[in-house]
Amino acid sequence: MLGAYVLDRNTGAIHTFVADATVLATGGSGKVYLYTSNPDVATGDGVALAYRAGATIANMEFVQFHPTCLYHPRAKSFLISEAVRGEGAILLNRAGKRFMEGAHPMRELAPRDIVARAIDAEMKRTGEDCVLSRHPVQGPGVHPEAFPEHPRDVPLVRHRHDEGADPGSPAAHYQCGGVRTNLHGETDIQRLFALGECAGTGLQRRESPRLELLIEALVFSHSAVQRARPRM
Repeated sequence: MLGAYVLDRNTGAIHTFVADATVLATGGSGKVYLYTSNPDVATGDGVALAYRAGATIANMEFVQFHPTCLYHPRAKSFLISEAVRGEGAILLNRAGKRFMEGAHPMRELAPRDIVARAIDAEMKRTGEDCVLSRHPVQGPGVHPEAFPEHPRDVPLVRHRHDEGADPGSPAAHYQCGGVRTNLHGETDIQRLFALGECAGTGLQRRESPRLELLIEALVFSHSAVQRARPRM
């Protein structure tokens, strides 16, 4: 049997809950980084809990960084979609110089990891906190039809167009490792399961963790439910 201690913040009392099976679905650990696309709750608690309980943790050194995240020292970051660069946005340092031309033949359209490393290298070289993403359009902004696959990204880009360029920097995006599981979400602790971004199933490749997380959400969760059903 697995148990959990829960603090009642209203009374200060600690309650004990015992379950036949426990499922960790706590997301990733992006919030351990200064800049991240992750929500505030993504603090790696599920991985930490499993580690302290003696479960095997794997591949935590692999974290995907998104190259262009809005930089704002007093507000939450959000992603500036790669679709913006696909539409012709270019990356500049704070002096206004384009730097991706010497980093890769595809320049701003290079793979995500190459663009992120190039931005990081340029920030370290110049000592600046961010680089600039300059959009090719002027006026009210990008039209929604320009981003058929990224409708949610349009407002994130549009509301800063009057300033001419968005300040951005790489940000932690997806955690590729996690609590090691089998094909049913089972860890090496009996009746402890891990699902989603906190799980290390072996499916999350360094190149494209997002696709594999969708597989886990659809397939591993169904399989885990079948295994986690109370035993009669």
